[in-house]
Amino acid sequence: GAQSPGDFSNRGTDFWVGYATHNLMYSNATTMDSDGGEQTMVLYFTTDIDAVVSVTVPGLGETIVSGLPVPANTVQSVVVPKSVGSTLPPFSKQLYREGLFNSAINITSDNGVPIVAYAHIYGNLVSGASLLLPSNTWGTQYYAISAPQITSSGSSTGSYNYFFVVAKDDNTVIEITPTVTTTGGLLPGQTTTVTLNRGQIYNVLASKVGGEDVTGSFVKSTDCTKKIAVFSGSGRVGIPSSC
Repeated sequence: GAQSPGDFSNRGTDFWVGYATHNLMYSNATTMDSDGGEQTMVLYFTTDIDAVVSVTVPGLGETIVSGLPVPANTVQSVVVPKSVGSTLPPFSKQLYREGLFNSAINITSDNGVPIVAYAHIYGNLVSGASLLLPSNTWGTQYYAISAPQITSSGSSTGSYNYFFVVAKDDNTVIEITPTVTTTGGLLPGQTTTVTLNRGQIYNVLASKVGGEDVTGSFVKSTDCTKKIAVFSGSGRVGIPSSC
C-alpha cells in the first residue's frame, strides 16, 4: 500500500550512493582519463542506538567494511578506496565518464537499527556533501538541480555538471531527458531509455561548453514498483565572494 509522507525519514537501514565526479579526478580532462585524483570520499554514520554497519559495492564484488560498530551517539567514518584491485579497471567506482557503471555503494545496518548516513567528497578547495536518504523513501520521478560548472576563475576544465541514477532492483527501466547536450551525445529534450540492474548507475555529464547546468533534467523509472535514486551536482562550481 501507499505510504504517507509522515512514514518517511532520513533514518534507515539501506542506503545507496555513487562516487560522483570531482574536479581533481582527471589526469586529462580533455580525454576524460582519471588517475584516481587527490580528492577523498568519506561516508559518515551516526545513530541513537548501537548499530552495526557494512559498506559494499555489489556490482564490483567489493566489501569496503563489514560489521563496523557504530555506538549510540557517536559518528563513525569510512574512507571509500579509489581502487578495487588488480582484477578490475583502476578507479572503477569513480563516475568520471558518462554511461553505465557497476559501482553503486550500498550501506546497510546489519542489526536492523536505523542509522543516519552522509557522503562527502573533498579535495583542495572543492568540497561537496550529501545527506543520504534510505531506499524506502525513493521515488520514480526526479528533476535534477545543480549550478553552472564555471569556477571562480572562469575555467571549467575537468568540472563536469552531472546527475546519476542508482537502481536497487534488476531490470529497472529508466528514461533520461537532459536539458543540455552531454558528453555522451544526449541532446536537450531527447529521451533515452536505459535498463539498470541492482547496484548499477547511469551517469550523465554535461558538455563543458558555456558552463552547462543540468538543472531541469528529468529522470523516470517506467515501473512504479522499481524505485530509483538520483543525485546531481557539479565537479566544481565557483561561489563569488559577492554572493
